[in-house]
Amino acid sequence: MPGIFLLHTMHLFDEGTDWHLQNAGQSTLVLVLSGLIDMWGVPSFFVLSGTGVWFALKRRTGCKLLIERVRRLPIPVYRFAVTVRDQILPLLHSAFFNIIPPP
Repeated sequence: MPGIFLLHTMHLFDEGTDWHLQNAGQSTLVLVLSGLIDMWGVPSFFVLSGTGVWFALKRRTGCKLLIERVRRLPIPVYRFAVTVRDQILPLLHSAFFNIIPPP
């Protein structure tokens, strides 16, 4: 999570990108660093996740793993949905001219 926050914060200061917010002072070094994070960060998350599933399948069957994950995922998904809903719905309401009612 901190890496994702850092990457998106760095986009404010890198030059040569079309990020929706830009700082007046921009840096090529930040552009190179954010490019490295873009190139290696997401694949690293997939490798880490796949390794975790591989080790989890050594201890339990695929069906048990699926049941365990389905039981554990609704709590973070619900928290994310509630948090994002309160931030995004007013923007959607103003952007789509009253098609979506405000919360």
